[in-house]
Amino acid sequence: TYRYGYLDKVLSVTDGDTTRTFTYHADGQLASATVGSALRADRGATPLSETETFLWDGLALIQRGDEQFINEPHVGGGNPVASSKGTSYFNDALGTTVGAKKDGKYSAAVLTAFGEDLTVHSPTPTQNSNFFTGKPYVEGLGHAFWMRNYRAGLAKWQTADPMGYPDGWNRLAYCGNGVTSHIDLYGCVDIDLLDEGFQSDNDKNIREGSKKYKPQDRLTVSGHGAPSGDGIVGSDSCAYSVEEVAAMIRGNPRFKESNGTLPVEILACYCGLRDWAQWLADDLGVDVIACTGVVRFSTTGKVFALTGKFKVFKPKKVEE
Repeated sequence: TYRYGYLDKVLSVTDGDTTRTFTYHADGQLASATVGSALRADRGATPLSETETFLWDGLALIQRGDEQFINEPHVGGGNPVASSKGTSYFNDALGTTVGAKKDGKYSAAVLTAFGEDLTVHSPTPTQNSNFFTGKPYVEGLGHAFWMRNYRAGLAKWQTADPMGYPDGWNRLAYCGNGVTSHIDLYGCVDIDLLDEGFQSDNDKNIREGSKKYKPQDRLTVSGHGAPSGDGIVGSDSCAYSVEEVAAMIRGNPRFKESNGTLPVEILACYCGLRDWAQWLADDLGVDVIACTGVVRFSTTGKVFALTGKFKVFKPKKVEE
């Protein structure tokens, strides 16, 4: 039985007489894992309880319990290569453990492409001490990533991506099919709905301008807008619903840090022409700034309305 909390974080896992509980740091990283036996308490004995703590440097694990780790740089945040208990880890290009050495003895690790640990039990390393893409295995959770957990035995994430999933069969759609040019380091990118490979002059203007235009008092969402005013679309003319854009915004780190109060500016044409921006404001509960006409950027990165004007859409209060 699983119990979830804020942002779908797993708070506890109960399997028969054993319950594992988990706490998290303010940034969402795993802070502790406690395992306890209800059976012992029922029998009048002192419940068996054991707590393991976790410390992180960004995305890199630097301490687990009484063991500390030295990490090598990696796009995924860092890969442990040595521990305070004398273990040296050897990793592949993805940061997955291929072997470990301790007390002069080398033990090979056998992990499948999906992270399932097939290593035979041995003193060095112990089962599930191996890292999958630099992330530790935690009993009850699977491999602990920042925003969610990966269950290698099922080859599935335990919870949904905080940004949601794109509809359709194309699993590369989340990065605009630009798998070599789009890197989502933290799982929640600054919201850009333009395909990197799309080479229209309009796209170039929006992308280059939006890179320079970085207001601190609002969150920006760049893309295209239909002249009908029915919302924002990507370079592939794929329309995004209000719910999809709202989910992306809620998953953005800056929006989370503001506790969901940061105003949103839509850097796309015509999104303020009809009701789309108002619906987005009502969904998020924050002000949404959108243009009723064509949006353009100057060479210095300033945004302006070539036609129409920018309007502020305030969320309407829901009547009880």
